Amino acid sequence: MRGGIFAYGPPCPICKKTWDSIRDKNGDVLNIICKEHYTVPEKYAVDGRGFKNRKGNVGRLFRDERGELLYSFHAAKRLLEAIRHDWDKLGQERFDPTRWSRSGRESYKVHECARETILHMESQGKDSSYMEISFRLHINPIIGDIDIRELTEDDIEKLQIAIMKKTNPLTNKPYEWNTVRCYLRSLRTVLNRYCHRKRILPYVPVFPEGWSEVRDLDIPTLTPKEQAELIAVMPERIRLLLQTYAALGCRPAEVCGLKKMDLLPDNMVRIQRVYNAKRKEVPYTKTKRKRTHPLPPELHAALHAQAAFPGEFLFLNNRGVPFSPGKVSDMFREHANKAGRHNVTLYSFSRHSLATEVYREALKNAAVEAAKRIGNTPAIAELHYIKPKL
Repeated sequence: MRGGIFAYGPPCPICKKTWDSIRDKNGDVLNIICKEHYTVPEKYAVDGRGFKNRKGNVGRLFRDERGELLYSFHAAKRLLEAIRHDWDKLGQERFDPTRWSRSGRESYKVHECARETILHMESQGKDSSYMEISFRLHINPIIGDIDIRELTEDDIEKLQIAIMKKTNPLTNKPYEWNTVRCYLRSLRTVLNRYCHRKRILPYVPVFPEGWSEVRDLDIPTLTPKEQAELIAVMPERIRLLLQTYAALGCRPAEVCGLKKMDLLPDNMVRIQRVYNAKRKEVPYTKTKRKRTHPLPPELHAALHAQAAFPGEFLFLNNRGVPFSPGKVSDMFREHANKAGRHNVTLYSFSRHSLATEVYREALKNAAVEAAKRIGNTPAIAELHYIKPKL
């Protein structure tokens, strides 16, 4: 039959002779012993070089699927029979030798699959920083070196529970539900790639029920006055950056990527690139679309007064390189905590606050228009006529 078992390591400790293989009439190994002294080898191995196709061959295996050395003939026999069963079930062409080979088992560890996915994302020009953080800080330390093909629904549920029990070092509180959801989504992305693209997984394990729900959080928002008060306690070198960020409501990497050439006439600014510490300058945004937004005239004038050439970045640190979003976030968090605003993050300071302010302004304008149409004041219209109350 295809494949075989052999002993490796020291010979018989008594006669120092090589081991004898006892075979059946078909030539398959039944046992390995020293016929003279009935001693047995310390370690065994499986010769899987006969299991080969265009993808390669299994090679010689010295450890089982769990990575344990084969200390008994029966352990080696079980491994060989499992490979033979896989070969007979799938056929030569569909048989995947990497499922059994040592190199294949190493390359399909969860952390290795994540690393390959991150490299693929970067080659496609996609931002992989969040996925890299998800695996390096949360998923890899919990899951360990498990093979991606052995990952089960129970493993994913335990991962979710473990992350929810961890403490966020920035807030000293457990991670929010939506943060845990994003970390699990990083794992889901890798599993989808190895199932649908690389055809390594027969299916994607089922994630815990409700894991992808987006839950409303009590995220604090600031009025323009409160934003100005918070900016006043920040280090001077990032105040102009934060003013621009608050006015635009863009992503942090987008404001860090602004250049002098992005300042347009009529107090407009174009957002067309991002900057971060890992990828440096990226000539497009997350959505791959350029956007133009208005700025307050005094802020536009202050940016235009920056001593920079058209192709240079507007916001530089003390070393003369652009601020990274992570550094700005750390500085903001530090000084916001000192000011007693422990629950305000960089995102809630700008994106959440601006979106909420625009929404409120739109509601106010809508009430004025409705009152004008029915011939009442906005207060009376909101009190008696506008339904439902928003």
